[in-house]
Amino acid sequence: MKRVQMFLAGAFIAVGSLYAQSSDAEWQAGVAKLKETIQTNPAQANEEAEQLIKGKNKKNVELLVAIGEVYLKAGKLPEAQEYAALAKKVNGKSALASVLEGDIAFEQKNAGLASQKYEEAIYFDPSCTEAYLRYADIYKSANAALAIEKLEQLKAQEPSNTAVDKKLAEIYYLKNDFSKAAEAYSRFAMGPTATEEDLVKYAFALFLNHDFEKSLEVANMGLKKNARHAAFNRLAMYNYTDLKRFDEAIKAADAFFTESDKADYSYLDYMYYGHLLEALKKYDEAVGEYEKAIQLDPTKTDLYKNISSAYEQKNDYKKSNQCLPEILYIP
Repeated sequence: MKRVQMFLAGAFIAVGSLYAQSSDAEWQAGVAKLKETIQTNPAQANEEAEQLIKGKNKKNVELLVAIGEVYLKAGKLPEAQEYAALAKKVNGKSALASVLEGDIAFEQKNAGLASQKYEEAIYFDPSCTEAYLRYADIYKSANAALAIEKLEQLKAQEPSNTAVDKKLAEIYYLKNDFSKAAEAYSRFAMGPTATEEDLVKYAFALFLNHDFEKSLEVANMGLKKNARHAAFNRLAMYNYTDLKRFDEAIKAADAFFTESDKADYSYLDYMYYGHLLEALKKYDEAVGEYEKAIQLDPTKTDLYKNISSAYEQKNDYKKSNQCLPEILYIP
């Protein structure tokens, strides 16, 4: 008899677990459908949302918040606020509901209230990852130190969370701390969660930190995925030039200037190309690139020194001397 009771108890638990999963899957499917209906038929969407929260789901905070998020993403703030309020009414200490309130405040350009709500969410649930990340987003430009402090708190709890590393990398990059940016990117940028943009910024951070070998490695990894990517080809040219690997640099330059998609050239591109051509003793071509660089940015008058040097190296002292008046006016 005891064995029968244990079997029945086990079966009840299994059925209960399956029922819970089924129930969750049911309302999640309803929320997914709501995302489509809300754009095509707002009135019907309202009815569907009300049907979703009837009966046992009336006090389902996760569902209420999910519906609120759908309305928020659709730009329907009053409805989003309504569901945030319902979630709070069910559980006044719900971190999920506080995050939704913070998101609504952020959408309303009320950064102060948004940060307060994210702090509230962290107080209710110190492991609420989204609250830390949202808080950091608010302060990443206005107060980077505050954003980094909050992310480090989360990092201590979740050392392997790549979303934290990604946010830290973004903030360090924005504040031109390329050493720390590169360190943060190194923890995720070569992995499956990284985007192409992450890889580009990682390579640039390494380059700006004068780690040309590693920057080149990352750029070449990017080129294996997309051989026509302008930023990766640009960085290949830069790094090969700085590493004095000129034969490879000229191939990278050709790929950058003739084979890259959507390349938007800067004075730095022409300057680097000029340095490369000068190193290869193609002085007239180098001068042409330096002149293009000056045309794009007339403030870069120090490039007249490079032009003068290029002419001098080909023993054209007349043209070299003609650059002297320009050099004399360099601040």
